[in-house]
Amino acid sequence: MSDEKPTIQVRIVGATDVGLIREHNEDNFIIVDLSSGETNFLEPREITLTEKGAMLVVCDGMGGAAAGEVASHMAVESMRRQMLKYVADHAESKPAEQQAGLPALPPEAQSESSFHRMARWLRDSTARANLEIWEAACADLSKNGMGTTLTGMLFVGSQIVVSQIGDSRAYICRTGTLTQITHDQSLVNQLLDSGQITPEQAKLFEHSNVILQALGVQEDIEVVLSSETLRRGDRLMLCSDGLVGVVSDEEIQEVMASTEDLAETARKLIDLARSGGGPDNITVIVAQVSGDGLAAPTPEDTAKYQTMTLPGERPAERRVFGEGYQFGTPAGTPAGTPDLNVAQPVARVSFMVWLALFTLVITLVVLAIVLIPKRIRPPQRAQCAVLVEPAGMQVWVDNGSGPVGLTRSRNELMTIELGVGQHRFVLRSPTDGSERSEAVVVNVAEGQLCNLTLRPLPSAEPPHATPDAGAGSDAAAPVADLAAPTVDASVSATAVPAASAAPTEDGDEEDPAARKHEKKAKKRKDKPVGDSPAATTSTPAAAEPATKPEPATPADKPEPSKATEKPAAEPKAAEPRAAEPKAAAPKPADAPKPAEPKAAEPRADAPKAAEPKSTEPKTAPPKPADAPAAP
Repeated sequence: MSDEKPTIQVRIVGATDVGLIREHNEDNFIIVDLSSGETNFLEPREITLTEKGAMLVVCDGMGGAAAGEVASHMAVESMRRQMLKYVADHAESKPAEQQAGLPALPPEAQSESSFHRMARWLRDSTARANLEIWEAACADLSKNGMGTTLTGMLFVGSQIVVSQIGDSRAYICRTGTLTQITHDQSLVNQLLDSGQITPEQAKLFEHSNVILQALGVQEDIEVVLSSETLRRGDRLMLCSDGLVGVVSDEEIQEVMASTEDLAETARKLIDLARSGGGPDNITVIVAQVSGDGLAAPTPEDTAKYQTMTLPGERPAERRVFGEGYQFGTPAGTPAGTPDLNVAQPVARVSFMVWLALFTLVITLVVLAIVLIPKRIRPPQRAQCAVLVEPAGMQVWVDNGSGPVGLTRSRNELMTIELGVGQHRFVLRSPTDGSERSEAVVVNVAEGQLCNLTLRPLPSAEPPHATPDAGAGSDAAAPVADLAAPTVDASVSATAVPAASAAPTEDGDEEDPAARKHEKKAKKRKDKPVGDSPAATTSTPAAAEPATKPEPATPADKPEPSKATEKPAAEPKAAEPRAAEPKAAAPKPADAPKPAEPKAAEPRADAPKAAEPKSTEPKTAPPKPADAPAAP
């Protein structure tokens, strides 16, 4: 008898393809000889299994852009690193669980077999890969939501153990019959298991790509383990859904059973997927076992899917991965419609995430309570009291679409309500819209008084008297008109028309200086008669121009210029005007009317009427009245 121990040889090859639609290959695979650490199996290679065994892993990344590629690469690298570490720790006779920081094994598992120990390491490596991807996705917002499926197979002697997350698959082809030894964690498979859809409906199911678990998508996952005993000549295959989503199980079985070369088998399977459209990345690992360490298959040795329970653990209850999905037909759907309307899944959220969401909601509510009342508060307004001096003007504010008011009288007070802020007030003409006042800018504040006055633009200065005698007479004429009512009717019969005609001939309006003198004249008119000094002073002043109009020499022409400076010299400017009615001047002298003023004795009032003449020498027209008073 030979002392040699029966051996088991495994020939393995792996291949991947991007497909015809995707820009990036988000699939990844790894083949590791745990005894040597060798991972290069792009070409078929044969290894002899030892106690350390060999591991095959296929991952199908997701997450968009390059996130899926990152997640699948992180998964296979984490599995390789963790399994090599566990194997090295076991070789040094160190408790792998303690080295990895895991809880101690239950008493029932202290004496577990090598196969169970390796299966536990495979499950723990899968869970650790999930945490690494989850933490990387949380740390980088650009990779948020990335994840990957994972199907790992571990060769331990004559047995295999498979760990699964997602819908990547594992198959055994024994004596030409293909058997799936994994169970897809997908929505369509859940509906099939629950009997809500038929296999025919599953082939047309529009959400066939929805999976219920993935590495890195959530913090906690449930790794599902399954196992199978190998037989000599068994062929095994791991693949992503890029293959099984396009190629049927019957086509896969035909290729696996009829093609001897493993590299050719992998190439044919990928070509079948590409010929079917290649909508997804395609990854395939094909292995074949042989050797005296395996029993030959019998007709009763049929492969099947069976879950695995580790020693010291309770049998896993059948998990309903579809929790959170709402199945069934929506209300109002016609009878006989296939039950294919499925809502989106509700993701499992950790306690810390719920706490963060609750804190965020409370913060938003507090901010809304504090900030919203300020935004919806009506705009602040205030009233302005505007005094408008001219009448018939439009009041405009901020060049609006129209005036805010129209003045009807002089010095009209208007109350205008405005918003808080800076505003510009101006007067405009209602006829042509031109501005008739200087703009006034005020700052309107809430709770403060707002008063302003709008005045008209300053008019041009009245023309000063020139050496022309006519100009001087025009200035004197309006003042004579004011004094005319105080003179006796008989005396003013000839003087008043001459004085009042002066502004009509020249067409000049009464200047502001004349209005001032008019006011002064009225004030003095109201004074008592006892002001004899003013009367005696005004009489010679009024009589003096009566003797001077006859010469009208050029020497007297400079006098009107003095009239603009001193009112006392103004009568000289009226000399040309007195010269015009010179022919009528003898009238009062020839008529016996000078006696009439003495009979009526209104001469006592004459000084009162002549009172303005002391300050306003422009009362040259009463000269005929003063002439009779000389005797």
